[in-house]
Amino acid sequence: MRRLLANTTAFYGAQLLARLINFGYLLVLARTLVPDAFGHLNLALSVLVIADTCADLGLSRLALREMSRDPEAASRYLSALSVLKALTAALCYAGSVAFAWFGGYPAEVTA
Repeated sequence: MRRLLANTTAFYGAQLLARLINFGYLLVLARTLVPDAFGHLNLALSVLVIADTCADLGLSRLALREMSRDPEAASRYLSALSVLKALTAALCYAGSVAFAWFGGYPAEVTA
């Protein structure tokens, strides 16, 4: 039980630290960039987060669960996961590019 508590605390502590660093980073950027540039950055980051979520589709969690159940088959799961994630990443990248090109955004956003 102690190990579970320690691992959970470390996991959520690391997530909290990453979010605090991200928040500080965005504060600095908001103060240094002009409003248009900050808006373009936020648009790009938003599209990136959506594409990343789309590319994963829960495959990482599924593979981790299956590898925990059957550690001997981990290499098989990792191979399949790599292929599937490469395909979904390519599709999400194409969707992001299409969104940028056909979204009616200015040239500095789509470049």
